[in-house]
Amino acid sequence: MHTKARLAKITAGMILLFVVLGLFLVGRRTVLIRLSGNVESQHALYLLNPMRDRGPERVAEKLLQDVQGGRCTEVSIRLTGKVDPSCSRDTELRIVSWRLRAREDNSSQDTALLYMVKRDFGPNWGIRDGDPYWINLKKQQDDSWKVVSIERWF
Repeated sequence: MHTKARLAKITAGMILLFVVLGLFLVGRRTVLIRLSGNVESQHALYLLNPMRDRGPERVAEKLLQDVQGGRCTEVSIRLTGKVDPSCSRDTELRIVSWRLRAREDNSSQDTALLYMVKRDFGPNWGIRDGDPYWINLKKQQDDSWKVVSIERWF
């Protein structure tokens, strides 16, 4: 009898722990844990909420797909109204893949994303992983997200 009561308490405690953890994960926080640095640092370590709003990420990844597909000029004209001279480097050193490294929601309207991109440096140098690509977005009045600036290192 004593063992059943103890087992019931342990089970209730575990259920309570999972409920609290679930509420924590589903909360409005995008970043659960940031161990060092900020989104501008390539060395920051982030644990992102798997239940976060991925709207800004979808827009940023569409931009990365456009650049990967050779449409950097169109992207830069859409963003700034002129051709970014770095587009020639984006064309020469084609993006192969990317992964989200860090995210900061500066407010409910501004989000900064850091992607690490893998680039093809050609037959002599091969594929290089870890070039930073920062994308800043702003939420529009219709709740859509718009890229307002990009910065990348080659």
